[in-house]
Amino acid sequence: MWHIVFFIYVVLLIRLISMVEIGPASYGHRMAQLQNGTFIERTTARVMQMDPLSQSIALRIRVGMKRLGIN
Repeated sequence: MWHIVFFIYVVLLIRLISMVEIGPASYGHRMAQLQNGTFIERTTARVMQMDPLSQSIALRIRVGMKRLGIN
């Protein structure tokens, strides 16, 4: 059971880091590219699709990093 919880946690963390690092526009563009790819790429796009809560958290982290001069 802990394997599933750990996998979900890792996926959420990777999504947040990706969104913070490349920004929402680039992230959306990359997900659109994956949706037109192979079966594996389409599956990855579904898993990595941003939900509203994750998107909000990522944007707040991005704004905070800019204020601190990190990004």
